Amino acid sequence: MLSLAHAAFRRTPFPQTLFTVVAALSGLLVLTACTASELSYSEDPSDYRNEVRMLQQRLDDDPSDAAALRDLGAIYMQTRRPNRAYDTLKRSYAHVPNDPKTLFYLGMASESVGRENAALELFSQYDAVPESSRYRSLMEGRYEWIVRQQARTEIRGLMTREATIADREVSPRILAVLPFNYRGVSDQYEPLGRGLAEMMIADLANVRELRVVERVRLQAILREVEFGQSDYVDRRSAPRVGRLLGAGRLAGGSFRVTQERDIRMDMVVLELNADSTPSVPAKTGALADLFSMQKDLVLALLDAINVSLTDAERAAISPVPTESLDAFLAFSRGLLEEDRDNFSAAAQHYREATTIDPGFSIAAERATQAEALSTAGGTAQNALSAAAEPMQSASALIQQRLNNMGRGYLGAEDLAEGIERTPAEEADGAGSTLLPLPPDPPVRPDP
Repeated sequence: MLSLAHAAFRRTPFPQTLFTVVAALSGLLVLTACTASELSYSEDPSDYRNEVRMLQQRLDDDPSDAAALRDLGAIYMQTRRPNRAYDTLKRSYAHVPNDPKTLFYLGMASESVGRENAALELFSQYDAVPESSRYRSLMEGRYEWIVRQQARTEIRGLMTREATIADREVSPRILAVLPFNYRGVSDQYEPLGRGLAEMMIADLANVRELRVVERVRLQAILREVEFGQSDYVDRRSAPRVGRLLGAGRLAGGSFRVTQERDIRMDMVVLELNADSTPSVPAKTGALADLFSMQKDLVLALLDAINVSLTDAERAAISPVPTESLDAFLAFSRGLLEEDRDNFSAAAQHYREATTIDPGFSIAAERATQAEALSTAGGTAQNALSAAAEPMQSASALIQQRLNNMGRGYLGAEDLAEGIERTPAEEADGAGSTLLPLPPDPPVRPDP
């Protein structure tokens, strides 16, 4: 929106009547009344001139003023000067290493100067930031975004050198659980394929004998490998997927929901270093019993690959996250939207799940994460725009622009009057401090 203000000044010939300038700026004020957040972000250094002057004065008085260093570094980031921001914010961080605003902006600066791992380390401290701080969500969103981008970069890199990893050793201890394929007719149940896989990943993560591939890496490979119309797990794709993930075992399957609301779940397990295929019995029953059936399927899988559970591991697997099928369906729809990078839509589905079942804690956690991704994910400029604090009110912004032009003071009341005056009032100059309108053009005599 600030670019409109810039255009109002840069495209208008000068000198001209102040009324035209004020009218343009007043229109901008009206347009931005309902979107004030857009005024909080500017990449123009001149918009921060006074603030920078005050901060530099504070640093002249006290070079160790961490808050001044932090705020100056934040301005450098907002105005696309990442190298200066990085150097300034490092000095602030050295004095106060646990300040949330410093952590966020130093993370953004690190990311912008190519220190992505350092940025990830800084953003990973979000869980130590108070929940009341706006920077906690911003840091979490940026952390999750970078993790996803790194996973995709890793998979792409492996794909470019697949010939060199053809003989890559894969461990049978590493298990990848891919989404279940839907075989039914009603589309409303299709998202359950994501939800079932997510529950299995969460359960199997409690088994010390196994290492389960993270869902983020799974989604990265689903994006990059073209499965076409085939199953996620079959003998044609399994060797390639296993090598790319470093997984010696792949598990997946299919499910079908009948019109009578019965469900059948079939699981397939492929072992890349074995000639035989473990057999996992299918599970069938009423859809209302989905959660207990899913637990039975996990135990059947572990039995098929000869993994024994301790009492503690069995107890960790037993609890179900929700007993509401509607809540689980909403959660599964959230996973589907998240995998499409539709984080705002995903958050809405997760919140729907928690509304249906307030005790569905995993859905609440995913909602917070998706909301953070929606706010701070994407480009660095998107995250910086979300982080920008309101620099000033709309009228103060316009006043600063006029001051920069050397036009002197014009209060908000004057702007409002400029909007409300009728042409007649302007012509009469009643109570007006604006310049009069130009005279009428001369009347040409008749020939």
